[in-house]
Amino acid sequence: MLSIRGQVLALAVIILSIILAELSIKTLVIRPVVVNYRGELISAEIIQLSRIYVANRSRGGKADMNYLLQRLLEYNRSLNLGFPNITFDDVGIFFFLNTSDSYGKGAYVIVWNLRFREFNYTVIFNVTWCFEKSGYYIKDRDGLQIIYVNYTLFYVHEYYAPQWGRIVIFPMIYSESADILLKGDGIWFVGIPLNSTSSIFDIYGIKINIGGKVEE
Repeated sequence: MLSIRGQVLALAVIILSIILAELSIKTLVIRPVVVNYRGELISAEIIQLSRIYVANRSRGGKADMNYLLQRLLEYNRSLNLGFPNITFDDVGIFFFLNTSDSYGKGAYVIVWNLRFREFNYTVIFNVTWCFEKSGYYIKDRDGLQIIYVNYTLFYVHEYYAPQWGRIVIFPMIYSESADILLKGDGIWFVGIPLNSTSSIFDIYGIKINIGGKVEE
């Protein structure tokens, strides 16, 4: 059994503990802070806007990047998403194309420089393809024997943003005038009637052309 002195000391310790606990409750009030960070969402919106622009221009459209940017900024401001103020000077657009009847390659590239108050970062949208002639075959069409040129096509989308690094996807493609067979990992066999060009579309509506007239 504790002595009187021991009991007093024990009581003092208990009282001190209660006082300290009460002070802690009063001084260490939890104040949750909500961080207004939407980097992944902003970068994803930029990639989607790039798809829309490239799909339109690749099909001969006249999409205006300034107009698309204005609409995007207005929408994001209405939701208070903290979207940076982007101008056309912050966007680099590069379209490259080099094709013949037997070989071709091309790219649609858009580079975005997003300028926030505290920092900057870059988002890159890149569509790349290349194809080469790999042989011929005969196809019966409406009772006629048609010579087809077989091409091997590689088609890929690459998206870069600091939030997720580099993403590589191989979209499905289709055509109304070509035979298409998937080999795997972005590699396709594409059959096109001899001396013709076929339009190939991916699932985002982006168009590329394959084929051409053989020079005699």
